[in-house]
Amino acid sequence: MNKDAELSLNMIIVAVIGLIVLVVIVAIFAGKFTTWREGADATEKSFTNECELPGTNNVCVAASTLCIGGNPKSGQFTCSKSGGTATVCCNK
Repeated sequence: MNKDAELSLNMIIVAVIGLIVLVVIVAIFAGKFTTWREGADATEKSFTNECELPGTNNVCVAASTLCIGGNPKSGQFTCSKSGGTATVCCNK
């Protein structure tokens, strides 16, 4: 490859990266990411059991003594199984 072709290939790569960055910045200021986040929040809230969300390694049990290692998860995780027996969120 000669020097002229190498320079033009580098310019194309830099231009493509610059264009991608520009599109992301425009999307942020146009509020499109806010719309996407609202949709993600609505999907998350559609699960009544916050402890056992898909992709987590959590399980609801009746008592913290049934947790592996005896340690329930702390934080905002809630369990609402049908029948109301499971109340503690634990690691599987």
